[in-house]
Order: sequence, then structure tokens, then C-alpha cells
Amino acid sequence: MRSTFLLVAAMATLSACAESPTQTADVEPAFATHEASHGRVVGSASGSGHALCTPDGVDCRANVGGEDLLDRYPELEAKDLALRSFSFTAELLGDGTSRGKAQYNNRGRVEAWDVDVECMLFRSWSDKPNQVWMLGRLTRGYGGSALPPSPPHAEGVGVLFAVEDNGEGTSAAPDRMVGFATVPEATYLTVCPFFNAQIEILPFDAFFGAFSFEAFRGNVQVRPPSAD
Repeated sequence: MRSTFLLVAAMATLSACAESPTQTADVEPAFATHEASHGRVVGSASGSGHALCTPDGVDCRANVGGEDLLDRYPELEAKDLALRSFSFTAELLGDGTSRGKAQYNNRGRVEAWDVDVECMLFRSWSDKPNQVWMLGRLTRGYGGSALPPSPPHAEGVGVLFAVEDNGEGTSAAPDRMVGFATVPEATYLTVCPFFNAQIEILPFDAFFGAFSFEAFRGNVQVRPPSAD
């Protein structure tokens, strides 16, 4: 929960500092768009997975089997742990827009969302896992946010989530994710065009000293835009 709170708080601060937070930024994509009129796919990501959480659905900082949760909360048994699951598929197009779908279900918190993905930011390195950060809007939702100001999970509410692709095979580390978190509307409108332009305006690395992505059982594949 701390990770989601810090990220949303930072995004809200960024939006408050914007000159016109209710207007989308005039940002050009940071990749070639000579075929933009065709709306070709220049990057994509997809996957699904599940993780185990405390019965209230708040603490999901577990390994894929949940054993460390049982160590952290000795009063719990394996049957007490709640399931959190997600699936998504999303594409970044050559015209600097994104499209996709996502679903999220946290049974401990009794919350579930369907999402239309509208914004994607790929964070890819030669020596580190591939990440993609996504913003989208709820097309269906129920349950309540644990974070202030606790916006309702209603149609049109913006949400943020991210996944990390750690490769394939039995020797690869588990893939990981962070989110889903509701996002204030002004923040959404400010950050979304920068995401789609592949411009990092959030201090991502500063967050990683305070939190980490959470492992899950499943698989994601992140296919970032070509550097050409």
C-alpha cells in the first residue's frame, strides 16, 4: 500500500504544478512516426497473473506462494490468504496513442475493475527488466479505494498500474507488478500524453528506494518500441 500511495502522491504534486492541469500537454512521441497515419503498432505488452494477499487484501508483498506472508503474520494460515488477479493487453501506436484492455480483481478488498488502457510508458534497458507503466479509465468497477481521497470505482475514473517482464524460463525471476491505483483527473490529463510520447516526467528511480514491484504467479511479455 505504501508504494501505491507514494506514486499517486507524486503524480498529484506534478499535476498541481502544471500551468494548465486540465489541458493535455502538447507532446511529440519520442519515436519515429513516419507511418503514423496507418496507426501501426510500435510497442505492446500483455499478460496475466495472480498473487496472494492478507485477508483484507491490503498487504500483497508476498512471494508467489505466499510463504513470507505467513511468516510475517503468524496468526494466519494458508487458507486465510486472499487472491488478487489481473490480466491485460495493450498496444502503443505510431501516432502516439495507446489502446488496450485490463481486468483486476482483489478478492480480499472485494474490488474489481475493467479498464480501457489509454496511455503507455515503456522503461527498457539492455541490462535491466523491461517495464511498462499504463494509465486507463474504468469501464466497470466496484469496491472502495484504501487511499485518500478514496474516489469511487466508477466508470471514467483513471487508474495506474505497471508490470515488469523478467524473461522466460525456469531460471528467470518472477515477473512483477505494481498497482492498481486510482489517479486524480488533473493528474491523468497531465501525465497521459507524456506516457504516450515515451517521456519520463516522474522520478521513478527515487521511488525504488522506498518500495518495489510485487512478484506474482503468471507471465507478462513487454515488447518496447524499437530504438530505430
